[in-house]
Amino acid sequence: IYTRLDASDMQTSLNETTKTITMAVAIALLLAAIMGYVFALLLQKGTDLSQPITATIDWCVNHFSRKSSAGKKRFKVTVNNTRNMSDAQWNMQRKEREKARQERIDEILEKIKKSGYQNLSDEEKKSLFDLTKPTK
Repeated sequence: IYTRLDASDMQTSLNETTKTITMAVAIALLLAAIMGYVFALLLQKGTDLSQPITATIDWCVNHFSRKSSAGKKRFKVTVNNTRNMSDAQWNMQRKEREKARQERIDEILEKIKKSGYQNLSDEEKKSLFDLTKPTK
């Protein structure tokens, strides 16, 4: 059996539905904010609630990746450390190189200040261009 609704009944029904949905969304957002706050407080105290979820995801990834890669040859990755010095030594050398680079730039800029760019040699122009190029 079908009942006919007039426009005012449909509008009333729509308004009630909209209010219900709006209230549900507001409650969900409020609960999400409270959970985020509690999560942050616990994390500051050293309790990480995401560990079980992360462990479950890791287990799934590892479990299914082994099956899908059956029979495939695995690659062994090694890191080739070509530096024969400690990080502190390497950083000191890098700072010294940067200081020498900056001194050379300053020297060329001082020459430009005194006698103008047109009086730079081709080698000085190329050096200035290369030294001021952004590094990757």
